[in-house]
Amino acid sequence: MTLKELTNTLKQRNEMTAYAMWKQSYLICLGIGDILSDSQSHFPMSPQDACPEMFPHIPAIKKPSCLTGKQGGKIYG
Repeated sequence: MTLKELTNTLKQRNEMTAYAMWKQSYLICLGIGDILSDSQSHFPMSPQDACPEMFPHIPAIKKPSCLTGKQGGKIYG
């Protein structure tokens, strides 16, 4: 590992640590605000809603059936 690669790795670790701390404090503030308020809940109901960047993206577009291989292995009619 070169010195430049090491520097980049340490910089990325510091940024990720700072981001993780910010995300935790943000969620704590949402939870406290939710407890103190009488209105509708703003706190995320699932971990996927709280941290969408930590979970894999769910594809919104379905593949055509001819590409999934569920038609007996034939692509064309």
